[in-house]
Amino acid sequence: MLLRRIFSKIVQSVYGKDNKVSNVASQLYQITQVNTLVLGTYQVLIKNLHTAATEEYALQDIMNNDKILLGFSIQDIKFIIKLAYEQKYTPKYYIFMQEVCDQFNKIVFKLKQHSGDDIIGKHAGQIFLDKTLLYNLSKEDMCSIAYTAGYEQALAEKIPG
Repeated sequence: MLLRRIFSKIVQSVYGKDNKVSNVASQLYQITQVNTLVLGTYQVLIKNLHTAATEEYALQDIMNNDKILLGFSIQDIKFIIKLAYEQKYTPKYYIFMQEVCDQFNKIVFKLKQHSGDDIIGKHAGQIFLDKTLLYNLSKEDMCSIAYTAGYEQALAEKIPG
């Protein structure tokens, strides 16, 4: 939603009614460097073309500041949108380890956060019901957990008692 809002503002301010570029000459900023702080989080070094000063911003701060965002060239704006897309859809967790829990006859997945040392231990059914956690995994990890949850459910229905 945020990307769609920013893109529509850019299109409205840059293109006129006749779809011709109207303010390309008003470029104020240029991206000079992008640093990855944590997996999927970016720090952007931008240069003010009028004063030659450079400042560091978090990508989210640039995306939320229309004045700064509209001062970039079309190529830089495309790059910023690409980084924002990557930041939003980069998995936050990964499967660190799998253990068999004999007590409940289920597989416990240990999930680790890319940006820290936090480890979450849940069985597949619990992860499958936690949509926020599930959507912050890679597609491969998500499929593995969904398959395991389905398999465990099928076993539970087959075995009486």
